[in-house]
Amino acid sequence: MNNLLKRFRLGGNIRGIRVKIPQKHTLKNISQQLDVSPATISNAFNKPAQLSKLLRNKILKYCEEIGYLGPSMAARSLRTGKTGVYGIVLSDDLSESLMNPVANQFLSAVAEVFDKQHVNMLLLASDADRYLVNQSDSLADAFIVYGQPKSSKILKRLELQNKPIITVDFKYKNYPSININNHEAAYSIAKYAIDHTQASSVHPVILGLHLTQNSDSQSIGDLALFSPIESISRCRLEGYKEALNDADIAIENDAIWQIEPYDDRMIQTIIRGILTASEPINLLLCMSDKIAIAALHVASELNIAVPGKLQIVGFDGIASALEQGITTVGQPIKEKGNIAAEVCLGIRKSESVTLLTELIINKSA
Repeated sequence: MNNLLKRFRLGGNIRGIRVKIPQKHTLKNISQQLDVSPATISNAFNKPAQLSKLLRNKILKYCEEIGYLGPSMAARSLRTGKTGVYGIVLSDDLSESLMNPVANQFLSAVAEVFDKQHVNMLLLASDADRYLVNQSDSLADAFIVYGQPKSSKILKRLELQNKPIITVDFKYKNYPSININNHEAAYSIAKYAIDHTQASSVHPVILGLHLTQNSDSQSIGDLALFSPIESISRCRLEGYKEALNDADIAIENDAIWQIEPYDDRMIQTIIRGILTASEPINLLLCMSDKIAIAALHVASELNIAVPGKLQIVGFDGIASALEQGITTVGQPIKEKGNIAAEVCLGIRKSESVTLLTELIINKSA
């Protein structure tokens, strides 16, 4: 038996069959074949900018011919402590985030920078229990946290890893954050709508997102709200309320709604109920363009003239909202993603940035 195993390992004959053991390719033996250094072979995969295009193509072509896929990430991680993988922690489930046009634009902007630097993206849902099971977050060299996570456990877990953290659309301790002034932007669009109303008096409803820990779709009533530090939606809410207050327009908590989940049919059902209730409504302040688009569709279905009988304003400035004539706040989503990625990779100074917004006047208000 020992002789059989020995012959198998050495590639000997077993009952007339020649067993060939594949040669293990390493940076060292490939570099010897091509008469370059092992570091040059490694750079062809990991740092292509350091090689001429001709030399890199020669190395990659040879490696492809012999079936060599590149340096082992596991070995590299053990040697350098780096994986070349960067985590994007989402505030929603993966499915919800990927259906969200704003999140899609942001992720595309992050990916644009990552592609240029030849690094990889790891999407992580806002689910602390999932991390405990598979430890997937431990692979990342740094984290971009896009939106306040549903569970505070996630941020605490990331902190314990002692890796760079960049937050987007919220602030956390002294970590660098990429934001807009949500309060100011919400104030400006609400004031514009109030100043340009065709009605003798304004009867508003605010349609928000992520205002409370409770995930149900409902008016906020007496529910405890996130603080402005915790939630950009709360910042927008306070901006709307300040504009209404400055115009001596009262709004009760029953006229402030949290819309969950982020689903078109659910949004339209809620808006249909609001617009067909006994209380007259002539201004919808929507915290996202997706909500504003749903409101526009319901208004058309109910034969409510926009903006004559009902003003609708959005927030974000996504292409589909502009195409449908929504008056909205345009925020620099692409720039936000680019900057977050550059800070994450260390190619931009690690500091907080507040970006400017734009009031986009259209047909709906």
